[in-house]
Amino acid sequence: MPDNAIYYQMAYAATIVLYAGYALTIRIRRRALERRAARAARAARAAQAERTAVPPSSP
Repeated sequence: MPDNAIYYQMAYAATIVLYAGYALTIRIRRRALERRAARAARAARAAQAERTAVPPSSP
């Protein structure tokens, strides 16, 4: 009977690498989404501040 254990071990190692890479991409995408949401929130606050700002009076 041939010894196929190394192929199973390599398959498990490849699976672990794939799952680790997938988890890493999820973390990267989450951070990018958080930065984009924070930037949008700052822009919304700035737009709100511009709308509520009292314009300077002209003489």
